[in-house]
Amino acid sequence: MTLNKICNHWTAGTDKPCSKDLESYHYLIDKNGKIYKGKYTPEDNINCNDGHYAKHCGNGNTNCIGISLCGMFNFSELKKQTKYPITQKQVETLCALNAYL
Repeated sequence: MTLNKICNHWTAGTDKPCSKDLESYHYLIDKNGKIYKGKYTPEDNINCNDGHYAKHCGNGNTNCIGISLCGMFNFSELKKQTKYPITQKQVETLCALNAYL
């Protein structure tokens, strides 16, 4: 088995990763485009039967790299706003990281 997919997310948290985020994703991107490495390596998701992997995608974690943008906490569906919106810099870094991986 090999890594063969990337799943992009947002954390629904603030603009910096918290400890739960670092356990759940392989890479996180803050509002300024800084990349943080998660607790688990992408290779840890080749075998998800041992419980030692990033749990970012329900039953879709096997062979999957998880990348998340930090933000969107308390998003208001009615007002279409949050104190922690996704930034252009985050999206640019996300695209570059996906291309690199």
